Amino acid sequence: MLWNIFSFKTSDGLDLYGGLIKAKKSQAKHSKAEKTIVVHVHGMTDFFYDGKLVETVAQAANAAGYDFFAFNNRGMGSVSLISKQFLGTSLEKFEDCTYDISGALQALRGLGYEKFILSGHSTGCQKITYYASEVKKFSIEALILMSPADDLAVQRKALGNKFEKYFNEAKKLVQDHNGDTILPSEFKTPMWSAKRFYHLFKETSVEGNIFNYERPITMTGKIKRPIMALFGSEEQYAVMSPSDMLKKIANSFADAKSKTVLIPGADHSFHGEEKALYAALRKFFTSL
Repeated sequence: MLWNIFSFKTSDGLDLYGGLIKAKKSQAKHSKAEKTIVVHVHGMTDFFYDGKLVETVAQAANAAGYDFFAFNNRGMGSVSLISKQFLGTSLEKFEDCTYDISGALQALRGLGYEKFILSGHSTGCQKITYYASEVKKFSIEALILMSPADDLAVQRKALGNKFEKYFNEAKKLVQDHNGDTILPSEFKTPMWSAKRFYHLFKETSVEGNIFNYERPITMTGKIKRPIMALFGSEEQYAVMSPSDMLKKIANSFADAKSKTVLIPGADHSFHGEEKALYAALRKFFTSL
């Protein structure tokens, strides 16, 4: 696959990089496909070019006649130096994802694209759902949610009865203006800062509650566009059966073309089941 790599500025001035993969002209069966592009948002500590999953989404998009774009967001890596600022998953503020996505879409609009299909994996699902429900600047045609896990429940399970203790320690660091302190390994997070831990897991967390399966899923219901949500049956971050998580998401759908897909044998990143993922994605792209 041939990536056309270029940089762009976020709407708050950071320099990020992304890659464009164009469909063959013969695959664009109608003018809408030529003006519409699939835009992929990676998850925690990932990068835009990371793994077979991204290639699979690109291949399915191209086969349906859509160009594809993936880009690094400010959550790339654990700690990353971006425009002379230390960011990455450990230090990013979730709500700032709107700056990254808006910057990418603005750059693509400058290339002639008018409509956007947002694709997200893992925490990328939270980011595109939040963006599509809150930002109305661009024309969002559809969303793809691949493995929208419940980070809050996963962390509670990992820490067990120590969760409240560690949460209060992170909260105190934030209150004492030491929020950038990197937490030790017993917190079971990949070099997270205290503020990242606290803001994700506090009761009123925006990010932590988008796919909190202990509560009704509501934010996806604000999006009046087709949504496809996918889990693998072997999802290692499942807090209940993946089929039950998909049912909870489906209960919020506001568009009749929305659907859920359970891929047998697939894990969080659909390793080894890329053919099934490709088939589901291409079918959804074609339905649009």
